[in-house]
Amino acid sequence: MRFPFLSPTLLAVIAGFAGGMRIDAATTAERDQHFVVVQSLIERDIKASAERQKADFLAAGYPEAQWCETALNWFYADRMRSQETDAAKQSQLNAQVDTLGKQLQEQLEKSPEAVPEVVRNLMRGAGNQLLRMVNELARAINPNDPPPLVGKDLPKAEKDRRNFLARSICEQAAKDFKALAAKVKAFEEGPEKAINEMDEKDPRHQKIGQEAAVLRFEAAKVLYQAHIVLREVLTRGDEFSIDPAPVRDFWQATLKEHMAWLSSWDYVWGDSYLPLKTYVSILLGEAVRQKMPNITVDDVEGELYKVVDADLRGFPQQIREQFIELQLNAWAALLRWELELGSEKNIRRGLEAFDQIRERMKSGLTVKLAGSDRRSAALAECFILAARLHAAKKGTSAASGLLAEVSSARANPLANNAKNWIAALNKGGATGTDEWGQPAVAADPEQALGVGKAFIQQANNTPEVAQARAYYLRAAIMLRNGVLGLSNSAYEDKFVKFGPEVYERYAYALYKLEMRFHSAIAAEEGMRAIAARIPDKPTAAQVNAWRSKDGKWNEDGQAVSKLVKNSLLYASQLFSRAQGSGVQRLYDDAITLVQKISPEDAGKGLEWNQIVFKLGEGDFDGALELAKAYGTKYPEEYYRAFGVMSDARMRKYEALEKQGPSAKSEMDKLADELIAKSEKMVASLKDKKTFTDDELKAMSTAQSSPIFLMNKRGQYADVIAKLGPAYWKHPPPDDLAARMLSFLAIAVAKQQEAEQKDPKGKKDAAALLAAYPAQKGAYEVYQQQRQRFKEEANIKTVANGGKLLARVFQNIANQGEVLKAAGGPDADKLAPVIE
Repeated sequence: MRFPFLSPTLLAVIAGFAGGMRIDAATTAERDQHFVVVQSLIERDIKASAERQKADFLAAGYPEAQWCETALNWFYADRMRSQETDAAKQSQLNAQVDTLGKQLQEQLEKSPEAVPEVVRNLMRGAGNQLLRMVNELARAINPNDPPPLVGKDLPKAEKDRRNFLARSICEQAAKDFKALAAKVKAFEEGPEKAINEMDEKDPRHQKIGQEAAVLRFEAAKVLYQAHIVLREVLTRGDEFSIDPAPVRDFWQATLKEHMAWLSSWDYVWGDSYLPLKTYVSILLGEAVRQKMPNITVDDVEGELYKVVDADLRGFPQQIREQFIELQLNAWAALLRWELELGSEKNIRRGLEAFDQIRERMKSGLTVKLAGSDRRSAALAECFILAARLHAAKKGTSAASGLLAEVSSARANPLANNAKNWIAALNKGGATGTDEWGQPAVAADPEQALGVGKAFIQQANNTPEVAQARAYYLRAAIMLRNGVLGLSNSAYEDKFVKFGPEVYERYAYALYKLEMRFHSAIAAEEGMRAIAARIPDKPTAAQVNAWRSKDGKWNEDGQAVSKLVKNSLLYASQLFSRAQGSGVQRLYDDAITLVQKISPEDAGKGLEWNQIVFKLGEGDFDGALELAKAYGTKYPEEYYRAFGVMSDARMRKYEALEKQGPSAKSEMDKLADELIAKSEKMVASLKDKKTFTDDELKAMSTAQSSPIFLMNKRGQYADVIAKLGPAYWKHPPPDDLAARMLSFLAIAVAKQQEAEQKDPKGKKDAAALLAAYPAQKGAYEVYQQQRQRFKEEANIKTVANGGKLLARVFQNIANQGEVLKAAGGPDADKLAPVIE
């Protein structure tokens, strides 16, 4: 018989399938503190320190420490066995894991209150051996990431580790499933036998049915958890240096023995407990892939569709949200399974399934890609899988569009995975003019923008010139299609929000490809399209969609402002390098359009643009001369001009620095000039009681000049001190502020590097503790200030500083672990720093 559907209230009681709550150790006893330190070292695979600290713990004679000692020995053996390449030692560790793990589990079942809380916490989390190994292997073969470039060229030790993990997961899953299956069998032959004789309204009937479903769910969950990563080994193991043969053998044997039993669980209990149906159906899908008899694609699809089509309206809100996540995971499993089967028919069925998800998003599914929770991540996984299905039938453009939707949702946990897939799917292949020469096809501007921006980001982060150019070209192709889509009436309503940025990014991609004429023309065409949508005299009835009531650019207008500035830049560069009536007319038309769209960028704005252009071209002396003239001609702009002159001198200093010793004399002269001009500015402002914003920026710029030179001369402690919180109360203009924030990170990293070269400093806990407050303060400044930057170049400058700080704190943690393990003066004070 089939068990009747459980009520929402009863399901709410047993709906713990979505994952346990985090449990944090709260004890303050010395024993437990020491236990957590050793556990942390073992988790981070810091072998030498872990061994020493574990030995110290065992020798300390803590009260009631028997189970703590057993747990640490078990945990150490469990973590280290995956790294051990010697067969005899590996066998010894395996035996230790089995013996000690059995002792701990028996004690926890018999008398959990006798086990210290830190041990119970360890066993609840890291103590799940199977899940730990699954997570560890998933770090190497992430189901939602493309294979890395080094997948087939790994060191032998890493290949051996991955293959050992895959085999160990198979062994552990078989062992755990056998134990839980025995519980199911015992319950079947015990309390469950009475259920057929009971009235369905009898409370005992519901209770026994509940226990029966949960017991089967827990058993199926073991195989399901193993399958999460093992299915990837079967599909893509070779790309990650993992042999799929042992995994294939495991599933063949397991499913041959248990498929009929699993099917019966779903038949009898699955409709009453959807989590069980989901897990069993996914496992039966593997049986189809393994070509097991008596199971078909239609059988599995039908059961999974029962999950995704289940009506959840009768459930309490919290439980309904958990079941929505379950349904999304079922959708993802269905898409991944169709991809794994891989036939043309399966690919088509997978894409049809994704079309249904799209329809649900329009008709009631409350989950959005822009979210940051697990449900949004599950939805993003469906998008990534749909993209892979498109890619399987050579639909790279459609795949990139779906991936761009995910990558554009920055808060989504899988946004970066989507970016990685965009790069992987578009790496190699046609990257020359033949691809550019293909006919353009009108595309949704919003999707084209998302894909184009993802390619540009990949290009900006790619050191390989040829590959970066290929990404810029693909960005240009996608954005060209988006530009064509803007003229399509179907997308007319998207012009205000997306049109300016589509044109701006398109022109930028062409510019990076050194297609100067093309970039200038594309930017100007964008301005022309915008100008046509701006009324000559805006009124309440006819508004400028890109400006607020106060005349300032609104959020959508920021892209217009950027396009205007870049258009002037591209036209100016072209005008300075090429002659002819065509170039002259292009430049004149650009100015005319700027006067209508952004009058503030005409007049003075055009002259200012010439200064910016000179800086961009590396003509620092030219920029200085123009900035001096600008400040004289427009006294109200003097402070702004001072900022550019300071910037030009700093940039020139850095350019001279690359020339080596021969430029020292000129560098010294420039440094003197930089300091003299800065001191003069400070002197002119120091007696003022109130300041305008421009004056404050000029003062901050003047104070930045000596910091710039301190950084160049290796005076890192002074740089860190000068760039503290007080400096950032009134920071300089963004370009300089970004460089100063980068200098702060460089100074922290360089100072640490110097300290670590000192043999005494490396072994001195007091030195590490003394340096930490300044390092922590610099990090807090960085975290607070990095959010102020919006321009691409500034964001990139700051990001590089962030990488340096990340390395600094990793070094602190590693050195702190070593010093703490070694003991000695002040070692007991290191725990907060390490944490």
